[in-house]
Amino acid sequence: MIHDLLRLPGQPDDPAPIRLPLPQDANNVRLMARAAHPQMSADDLARLGKLVTTKPDDETVWTVHSASLLDSRTFDVPWLRSIRVIGRPAQQAKSFVHCAPPVDWIMAQRQLTTEDRCRLSAALVEVMLLGTMTQHRGRGYGTRLLRDAEERYAAAGYAAVFATVRTERAGVIDGLRGRGYTIGAPGVAPLLYPWADPGRASAVYDYVRRGVHFAVKALTGRVIVDERGGLVIVSGLLADEPTQQPA
Repeated sequence: MIHDLLRLPGQPDDPAPIRLPLPQDANNVRLMARAAHPQMSADDLARLGKLVTTKPDDETVWTVHSASLLDSRTFDVPWLRSIRVIGRPAQQAKSFVHCAPPVDWIMAQRQLTTEDRCRLSAALVEVMLLGTMTQHRGRGYGTRLLRDAEERYAAAGYAAVFATVRTERAGVIDGLRGRGYTIGAPGVAPLLYPWADPGRASAVYDYVRRGVHFAVKALTGRVIVDERGGLVIVSGLLADEPTQQPA
């Protein structure tokens, strides 16, 4: 969930850098995560705090084994999972973003081959959490962190970035549209076509709940994002060539 993207008129620029998190940031990150996603469990918050304090690097390798009568292979899937914060090293974090591919959902898509699911894990990334401490809101920290995430994932070869946002966050929705995101109707799950050929298998990202919008932005020209009556359609996530528009 994205909690803050607003910049209020008259707020001075803050040169505080975007940086990797430090152990001192764990408490503020948990507070911001709870504000952005009030339903987060205590266990999830604890895991997030551990990620802040013990894993400063981005790259993780997922090992996936495909076993069948016709195919038995092991795939090492490098993918980026990252937290960035705003704040000088001597300060606690003022704002943070947490991004990762939606690996649990991707691996559940059994209509795709294991190899294609692994490739999709390195092509689609979610802005899982983005928030700002209450006293620092309105300075555009969220926009800075989102822009940085888009640039980092595009440079790493990812094809699209997406987020979910609650209906009551109208300012956040407007900010995402201003950054080129396509926004779906509340509660409407998007349709994803991994390949350039729209006749091949599709997948529904069915984690979109009532009162929540799906927002997506292409990071490469091979991906087409369309919106039809509130339904978002994303085509070409695994394309090696220009994508055809689905019928």
